[in-house]
Amino acid sequence: MDNLLLSDGSTITFDLSKVTHKEFAAFWNGNADEEARGEFFVKVCGMTVEKLDNLPELDWRKFKQKLNSVCFSPIEESAKNSPSAST
Repeated sequence: MDNLLLSDGSTITFDLSKVTHKEFAAFWNGNADEEARGEFFVKVCGMTVEKLDNLPELDWRKFKQKLNSVCFSPIEESAKNSPSAST
């Protein structure tokens, strides 16, 4: 899991173990409707689309960068050995 510190001092925690491969692929391939995209955000970072839409612009940009990093960076050894990695 990775964290992002926002300008108001709150933290977003990203956790890809909360989504299935099907959900992940649909989100990134653009095949998810608005409801599915919202569910993806809630599962991965615990924030609704409404809350994300209301982030300050710089926080939104940091969020997008962090989401891309979390989704497409190599998996670390600790994540490979976690219980959720075997499912």
